[in-house]
Amino acid sequence: IFNTVEGNREKFISEIIEELIESPEYVSKFFELLKDEELASAAKKLLDILIKSPKREYIELAEKIAEKIPDESVQVKVVAFLTRAGEKERALKHANKIQDGYLRSLAFGEVALGYLKEDDLDKAIETVKNVRDLKWNSRLLAEILIKVLRLAAKEESEQGH
Repeated sequence: IFNTVEGNREKFISEIIEELIESPEYVSKFFELLKDEELASAAKKLLDILIKSPKREYIELAEKIAEKIPDESVQVKVVAFLTRAGEKERALKHANKIQDGYLRSLAFGEVALGYLKEDDLDKAIETVKNVRDLKWNSRLLAEILIKVLRLAAKEESEQGH
């Protein structure tokens, strides 16, 4: 039935993804029905939802999307989702494949922020080394500095009490 739909399929696809989001197996099957030219926009829609509310049961599908869709803006979204789902090492694997300098910086920045949220300063700093975009790099380094100062202040107040 789905493949008989004409007209604005993109809107229809988005609505279907929103309805199926609680059932990863159905979303995965739905993606198999899509035409190649529809995959990137459908993947972006799905990943936007998953970035806001990461669901670990979508990790496998996200990795399939990364393999199947070369669009680097989709790859950045895969990295963001994997990072937020707690899979930073997998996210780094995908970030390393991104060629566009700005998009690569966004991907590595996302992972660096993930490490920072976990107070893993060493890995955050190591990851920021891959961020070539100067503005993004500066912002991330500032975030790291703020985190260092907060942790130092917390440690100092704990020792004082």
